[in-house]
Amino acid sequence: MTYAAMELMLGLWGATYLTSIKNFEPSKAAAWVSLYYGGITLGRFLAAFLSIKLNNKQLIRLGSLITIVAVIFMLIGHFLSSGGIFTLAGFILFGLGCAPIFPAMLHETPARFGKENAQSIMGFQMAMAYTASTTLPPIFGFIASATTPALLPWVLAGFVIIFYLFSESCIKIFKK
Repeated sequence: MTYAAMELMLGLWGATYLTSIKNFEPSKAAAWVSLYYGGITLGRFLAAFLSIKLNNKQLIRLGSLITIVAVIFMLIGHFLSSGGIFTLAGFILFGLGCAPIFPAMLHETPARFGKENAQSIMGFQMAMAYTASTTLPPIFGFIASATTPALLPWVLAGFVIIFYLFSESCIKIFKK
């Protein structure tokens, strides 16, 4: 749920954040969000080649660490009035970091839960991803409209940290 929420949240609310908080023109904000999606696209392409050398756990960990760095860049850009380059780097890196995570999580399911359980577990994973992507970005939008869209990098940071901690916990649990 945390992964789906953070991926969709930046895509849906990134332009609002850029226009209302960083004072970007709407066309420029939309272009930057498209670079985020370009980062996901490029990252999925690169992840296919990386999967030759890295296993699913390594791809998930790599993607998580890249998203952490991306959020740090976004927060630096948030505090600097001329922090556009940090914000842009954060958007692109966030896309690159997100790219390998969900496919690797799904691909790891049979190893974690057994081939006999994989289909039903994957169905549950997909249901949770769709539930999160359907509910959490609108909830953020409601909160942001009542407060400020400046919360976006902070909320993303929270989701990234929660995802990373849960992911690392799963690796330890399934190692046993």
